[in-house]
Amino acid sequence: MTKSQARQTARAIWKSTLWPDLWPERLQVAIAGCRRLLAYYPLADELPLQQFFKRLEQPIYLPVIAGKSLTFRLYRDEMGQLLPLMPGPYGVLEPAEGPFLQEVTEEDAVLLPALGCNPQGVRLGRGGGYYDRSRDFLSRGRKMALLPEGCTGLSFPAEAHDMRLDLVLTENKTVFF
Repeated sequence: MTKSQARQTARAIWKSTLWPDLWPERLQVAIAGCRRLLAYYPLADELPLQQFFKRLEQPIYLPVIAGKSLTFRLYRDEMGQLLPLMPGPYGVLEPAEGPFLQEVTEEDAVLLPALGCNPQGVRLGRGGGYYDRSRDFLSRGRKMALLPEGCTGLSFPAEAHDMRLDLVLTENKTVFF
């Protein structure tokens, strides 16, 4: 299966998956003990993370598109203050102000947007390559995704630049790679 075919399969599975109300608690357990959360502002067809962001104690950084790369900017500070957002180049909301993250460490959790992954934990994104190009910057953090269980074993060719996940939270379980 090509990546394009895998994306079509994953989108169909996403549309038919019912997520239980417990996913925010499971995600909170997965990031417990992390110093910071690097996440993404969800699109309409992704799980609504906005209320989850408000519950956390950790600072949250969201991506900002800078040319063909991503940088991460503070969205929620240590005091729980949410900083203003503005639409980025593709209409995705990005932090409008605040400091940029300089380094990702082993103490950071990285919640990645994903359509699916293969059995080895290689992430399948939307095809823009922004997160793959940020792989080296994000490599030290604990990389995770929220995926329907049916999207965790997709068969597609992995490439050297593809991002690998450390764990996936599905509607039913946690999968470690």
